[in-house]
Amino acid sequence: TGTFIGGPLKLRSKVIEPNGEVMNCPPTSVSITFATNGSEKGKIIKLVTDMVMDRQIGNTHGYSGIAGAAVIAGEEPNDFLSKPPLVVLGRKFTGELPYFDEHYGEEHFPPFPDTVMIQLAKDVVESNFGLDKPDLLSDKFSYVEPSMGPLNKIRYLEKFTAYGILDAVKDMDYGIMNYRVDPYNPYRIWVDQRSKGTRTGAIGNFITKFPMSTYESAPEAMSFSFDDDGYC
Repeated sequence: TGTFIGGPLKLRSKVIEPNGEVMNCPPTSVSITFATNGSEKGKIIKLVTDMVMDRQIGNTHGYSGIAGAAVIAGEEPNDFLSKPPLVVLGRKFTGELPYFDEHYGEEHFPPFPDTVMIQLAKDVVESNFGLDKPDLLSDKFSYVEPSMGPLNKIRYLEKFTAYGILDAVKDMDYGIMNYRVDPYNPYRIWVDQRSKGTRTGAIGNFITKFPMSTYESAPEAMSFSFDDDGYC
């Protein structure tokens, strides 16, 4: 978060003067990798930043860093430079995502103790993300990922039940760990994820003939938001 009241913002060939607008960026993930041996041991060898985890939060249209500042300055970046092409094209037909301002920095009170909030998230995971127990999901449930969504509860259940992911990857290990309460929004639980498994069948109506293959995802972040009654 911050207010554009300092020096001018330089964007390629443009120089944009401060306009006093407040920037509330979406939650982002940052990782720092250190060398573990050799002469570089203990030194930073890789920095990954501005990995947006929820494009619907904030007032920067899902952007962070310089791109987020550009939105506030009135110079929104070209979507094709920062989003998957299929997502950009899809938005042309379905419209932009609704955005929510969680009022970062304001005082919030959790509906339940942290341990209960974390258990609620674990219950959703153990129910195959609500597919096996739809009653865990609120009627206002919404599913969003980088290349899909938002999907409402009915559409989510239909789509992912049809996929049959656990039938196609019977040894799927979602690798979910590090359950924690969002320090800015106690209604939300964050987890880290790194899935792996062996694909032996078709997913949905996609290609049905293919060689058996192993699957290992890149590091991911996932969140579960709950209402005052404990529904996701």
